[in-house]
Amino acid sequence: VDIAAIPACAVPVEWTNDRRRLAEAAAVVFHLPDYREIGDARKYPGQTWVAWSMENPQNYPRAAAPGFMRHFDLTMTHESGSDIWTPYLQNASWWEAIRNSAIPSKTESAPVVRFQSASIDLSGRGAFAAELAGHIGVDSYGRYRPTRQIEGPDLGSQTKIETIARYHFCLALENSIAPDYVTEKIFDPLCAGSVPVYLGAPNVGEFVPANSYIDATAFGTPAELAAYLRHLLETPSAYEAYFAWRSQP
Repeated sequence: VDIAAIPACAVPVEWTNDRRRLAEAAAVVFHLPDYREIGDARKYPGQTWVAWSMENPQNYPRAAAPGFMRHFDLTMTHESGSDIWTPYLQNASWWEAIRNSAIPSKTESAPVVRFQSASIDLSGRGAFAAELAGHIGVDSYGRYRPTRQIEGPDLGSQTKIETIARYHFCLALENSIAPDYVTEKIFDPLCAGSVPVYLGAPNVGEFVPANSYIDATAFGTPAELAAYLRHLLETPSAYEAYFAWRSQP
């Protein structure tokens, strides 16, 4: 964890990654995907141990194992039922900045873009994307099976957003499906001014504006979805309706 990146707290607090100071800590935060860290940790009297994870427990089953989780006093995850809720959801100023920004021109010949860097696939996103690409143009970026490469310097998230902005649609496919597991996959295209095609959390509608995305599960097959995307390309007013939320409170 980048200690310097932690926002200022309203109460006096000191953060440290120095494990030699474990005995001084009032609270100890464990990143659950790195669960082996707990192996040599001693819990001192009065300490609060916090289990922190932004991952779907499907990807890390240990995070749902009672025998492992008994070590912790609090949970801090993307799940709304956690003791401390830490969703991927952006704050109000982020949304306001998007509402006040122009929608970039769509300059790519392929209408759909996809970014994927990890091979984790518990959602069926790989097969879904492959079949969709057989019916409509899809440019894939990232470390996992790319068909296009970033042109020029790669500045990380900035370059990703600028790239997505050139496409009409962006595949927002979660690596696994569970309630509340709504990640940057859908927020990045909303920020970029592209329409997300979402496959993931069944309650995604609680996290993003109404009519701001296309629900991939609403179509029987990727071929039907591709036909709908082509309809939107041929009907500008129908496509632009997915940006109406930008002009609403």
